[in-house]
Amino acid sequence: MNIDKRTLILFIAALAIVVGLQLFIQKNQDKDVIFCRNLYAQLVKGLPVAANSIDWEHFQALGYDVGAEYNLIAKPKEKFEYRASFIKGFSLGFNYFKARLSAFTNWRIYHKSGDKVIVACDYPRYNQTLLFTISKAGPKRKLIAIDWRK
Repeated sequence: MNIDKRTLILFIAALAIVVGLQLFIQKNQDKDVIFCRNLYAQLVKGLPVAANSIDWEHFQALGYDVGAEYNLIAKPKEKFEYRASFIKGFSLGFNYFKARLSAFTNWRIYHKSGDKVIVACDYPRYNQTLLFTISKAGPKRKLIAIDWRK
């Protein structure tokens, strides 16, 4: 198969445009969305590093006031164990229902208000939307709630 010089140049130019657009899209993707996607992946995989991105004192998870229970714990070691158990349980629950991270689509900003941002993603399998509320009040973003849209 012979490819003439013009066809090769057009192919390279088209490839460069596609790569450039992809890089532009990734660079301009909202940092709050990226934060939530990465944190959700960490939770799903049961990675302990996820604990650093959660505001445990105020955290609400799937209709449960995690923060209220967490604040009753006095000893630092027990708080550490609580965080680790929560993350492990989250991962186990996700895997129990045979969910796939790639099944969560259409990641976007749902709402912004002051120092709070709500990021949403859709779960088409059950026609539901998962909401992540993050606070940007301190020096770092922190997850303060995760819940299904009602």
